[in-house]
Amino acid sequence: MENRITKLRGYRTMLDLTQQDMAELLGISRRTYQDKEAGTSKLSLTEAIKIVEEFEKRGLSVSVAEFV
Repeated sequence: MENRITKLRGYRTMLDLTQQDMAELLGISRRTYQDKEAGTSKLSLTEAIKIVEEFEKRGLSVSVAEFV
């Protein structure tokens, strides 16, 4: 789980996205996103797919398996 959290945070910052940006992408509050990034709440498969699609639009090749 820790590795997934580190990857998510790392990819997000590498792409210059804020936690608020990610929350808006997923349609959740910033606090809820923070919980997911901190590992206190898990990403759903649907959320992971949305994240992968956004990252790929920005030129980063990742897989859903990295986040669920």
